Formats: sequence, structure tokens, C-alpha cells
Amino acid sequence: LDSYNEGSITINSEDLSYGYGHADSFELYPTQNMYQLILIDKTDGRKWHVQWGMSDSARWIRRIY
Repeated sequence: LDSYNEGSITINSEDLSYGYGHADSFELYPTQNMYQLILIDKTDGRKWHVQWGMSDSARWIRRIY
């Protein structure tokens, strides 16, 4: 990436670690689709489906039950 294109965007403003564990217990795992990832809390096994996209409507996170 070009340095002038770097930045950060919040996909989820909810604290997923609140009441469960530590913020460093989360790990992202890739899928076959480069825009979709699996987020796992290594403390208790909770899982989320994460999608990245350039527009706000294309970025989301949903818990997997």
C-alpha cells in the first residue's frame, strides 16, 4: 500500500471482550474469500463472521452461534 492510503476503520464499536476475557484473546482467521474472516475469542470459543469492504454497507460483523 501507498503510505498516503493507510488508515484504520472501526467495523464494530461494541467491546466484545467486556465481561468475558481479555482483548488480546481474539484472533482473526482467513477464509477462502479475502474479504471475509472468522474472529474467534480463544478464551471461551465465541465466534464472529467478519466482512471487510470499502463502503460502510459492505463492512459488518455478526456472531456465529
